[in-house]
Amino acid sequence: MPGRTSTSYKALRPVEPRTRNLILWEDSSGIIHREPIGPGVVGEPLHLASRARIPKPYKGMKNRHGKYWFSQLHYQVWHESMLERWALMFLDFSADIAAISAQPCLMQFEDGAYHYPDYFVVYNDGKRGIVDVHFEAFNSPRSVRRFQNTKSACERIGWSYGMFRSVNPVVLRNLELLSMYRHSRYAPTEDVRLGLIDAVDGLPFAEAVGVDRSVPFALTTCRIYHLVWSGDLTADLTRPFNDHTILWSS
Repeated sequence: MPGRTSTSYKALRPVEPRTRNLILWEDSSGIIHREPIGPGVVGEPLHLASRARIPKPYKGMKNRHGKYWFSQLHYQVWHESMLERWALMFLDFSADIAAISAQPCLMQFEDGAYHYPDYFVVYNDGKRGIVDVHFEAFNSPRSVRRFQNTKSACERIGWSYGMFRSVNPVVLRNLELLSMYRHSRYAPTEDVRLGLIDAVDGLPFAEAVGVDRSVPFALTTCRIYHLVWSGDLTADLTRPFNDHTILWSS
């Protein structure tokens, strides 16, 4: 029986013989499922699965474990590295997400390789997919084969497959700034939102924060950051966000 057998960390392990294309996951009640990779698992609720692999922190490790508060879903999602955190932040900002789970399953392949995908995503349009996170500079023949196998498995199942490999440092700094205002506490009321969007359309940020003199600049600043994060306002995020950044209504 597959199960959490390792003494160094908790993880679902491949099952013998390792010459089959299988997907394994543990549901919220603790039942471990083992199914052939194919269309039969396309609708399985892997977004509710327990993590298939739980690494333990150790002294001197270079990657940083943590949790990212996903603003679209109002819950925290685990990450194993800062690159994974950035991937979650980019998904939160740029994609319409209905659910997401970290390392939800184990995929094993007929060539003997196996892989724990980083994220399983359910999109608002009902589509599902796997997102892996890996610095392109750290590729090895083994990792390339693992990702190719995972992509092929997703194609057989009917899921999308994507990889987050790098990040533009300017865009990253901008999103780190905007993400601090992603919580709904910074969202203006509906009437204020519509008025503010109309008032700042086409203005540089330095002028936009002062469009309503009856409101403190700090409050308007928070609201504008939130509206850019939520997509109600747009700006060129490939350039540093500053006083000269032009804001546009979406």
